[in-house]
Amino acid sequence: MKPVHFEYVLSSSRERVIHAALHRLHLTPGSPLYEDLFVEGQLLFAAAYADYCARFTAQDEHQIIMYASQRIRWGLIDYLRRERRHQKTVNYGLIPAAVGGGGQRAPGNSFSTG
Repeated sequence: MKPVHFEYVLSSSRERVIHAALHRLHLTPGSPLYEDLFVEGQLLFAAAYADYCARFTAQDEHQIIMYASQRIRWGLIDYLRRERRHQKTVNYGLIPAAVGGGGQRAPGNSFSTG
């Protein structure tokens, strides 16, 4: 990706596209993942702009914004799905009482200790 793609994305008028995509996903600046998702959105915008420039010769600003905003939205949804899947993998089988030492076992663990 060329540096010119990042320069295009980093202008304040184009950052609104990223904020709008986050807003459409019901994410606000107070959300714990907002800053990470904003940076992810910038990377997605740069990739979408590079892809648009490679595919189409006409450089219509409105078309670029529409193309990029859809790619950003889909990319952020994929990112959130991966995060949710990762959290499920990390938390699989844990019961809160077992974590705190309450003596409960996760369902399916029927081994005896001794």
